[in-house]
Amino acid sequence: MESVTRFHLVRAGLPEPLINYAILDETGWPVYFLDMAYPQKKVAVEYDGAIHVGDTRRMAGYARRRRRLEDDGWRIITATASDLADGMAGIIASVRYELAARSDQSVTQI
Repeated sequence: MESVTRFHLVRAGLPEPLINYAILDETGWPVYFLDMAYPQKKVAVEYDGAIHVGDTRRMAGYARRRRRLEDDGWRIITATASDLADGMAGIIASVRYELAARSDQSVTQI
């Protein structure tokens, strides 16, 4: 589903994100991998499927990971199956907004 998500982003005219982008610790060791990333802007798109729900241990780990990434300045935009079903309009708008906002361009919130 990550590939389908990426397809929708590019088809909407957004730059192609890097896939499985590694976030490195201070020693250069990868600690996280982002599904899709615009590293120069610190914007990431993560696809969360049903596997992410119901396992409290896994959910806690994802919450901790997200908090650490956000503390480091990343904006994490989460896509789900329902986003794909509606054509990704909301996700596309969020990515477009964040990329523009982080480029110091004039941005209008939709």
